Parts: sequence; C-alpha cells; structure tokens
Amino acid sequence: MHIFIKKKRVLHRNAGIYLMNEYNNNGKNYLRAYNHKIIPILLTILSTVLGLVPFIFDQDENHFWYSFAMGSVGGLLFSLVALVFALPAFLKSGVRHNNEV
Repeated sequence: MHIFIKKKRVLHRNAGIYLMNEYNNNGKNYLRAYNHKIIPILLTILSTVLGLVPFIFDQDENHFWYSFAMGSVGGLLFSLVALVFALPAFLKSGVRHNNEV
C-alpha cells in the first residue's frame, strides 16, 4: 500500500520531467515535445484512474480505499491540468536561473 502511494507521487512528478526532457531534446520546441509525449502520459494517467474506479463505487464497504482512490484520482487529474496549462505558462514566462557553482 505504501509503495503504491509513492508510485502515484512519482507518476505525476515524472510526467513533467518526461515532457521537459523531450522539450530539451527537441531544441526547445514545446509543441513538438507536447505532441510527441502527451499520449503516453495520458495513457498512464488514464489507466491508473480507471484502475481506481472500482474503489470509488465500493464506498459503503471500504472507507479507506474510497478515500485513497478519491485522493489519488483527484491528484492525478489535477496534475494533468497543471501539466497542460501551468507548465507552458511557466515556460512562456522565461524565468532564467543562474546555475553557477
């Protein structure tokens, strides 16, 4: 159970890293990176959400799993919204960090 929670956190964190890696490899072209990597990200999130749907409908018997499923589904869907809307907005702002050692 504890391992699944860690994997859920890693799932939405890695989606942004996965997309940014493709962005950097495509010469800073966000649309090309987005079009290339959004399908695997959507399929991963969709399969996780669909796997948790039975726990949502079984709320009367298992309160723990219902809460867990609702929190996970909500977090994954919010991370998808953040990936689609917030990440391009942050890239558009052009904030640069000085990486001097």
